Amino acid sequence: MRLTITARTALAIALLIVMAIGATGCEMIAKKAVEEATGVKVDESGENVTVTGPEGEELTISSSASTLPDGFPSDVPAYSTGKIESSSALTQDDGTHFTVAMTTADDYDSVFAWHKSEYEKSGWTIENEFTMEAEGRRNGQLYGKKGDVESWTWIAEDAGQLTITLQVFVP
Repeated sequence: MRLTITARTALAIALLIVMAIGATGCEMIAKKAVEEATGVKVDESGENVTVTGPEGEELTISSSASTLPDGFPSDVPAYSTGKIESSSALTQDDGTHFTVAMTTADDYDSVFAWHKSEYEKSGWTIENEFTMEAEGRRNGQLYGKKGDVESWTWIAEDAGQLTITLQVFVP
């Protein structure tokens, strides 16, 4: 069963409330209050939080600060010398959404070319790409597909550092 946008929003808000209050040491109280108020069930296991809606729909969020998330597709190029700053996996009925944020001091042109080349070597079809420049900073995006899997790579230049954001959807 697919979650409606309203249900997704409610689940996300409930999860954020649990996480925010949990950080203050009142996690069990917050969890119970959210579950009673929304009809959802919140389960935590290590780096995973699963929110189950009243009709059995599930939203699982997994996060890590320094590694690719579990299940991240091995054929999606992740810049080999980039430093992973954060990563997460969000699983819902329709599939899993992965997000990875990386930084590097390498130059924009090399990083963009590396990602494009690696996508093509791995059998991805680049369906859209662009680079733009504003105020001396470049930003670019590659969008690729491989079967039903979609991947977006954003590269942003700022003050001598690049931020690389990978987003992947696996149905």
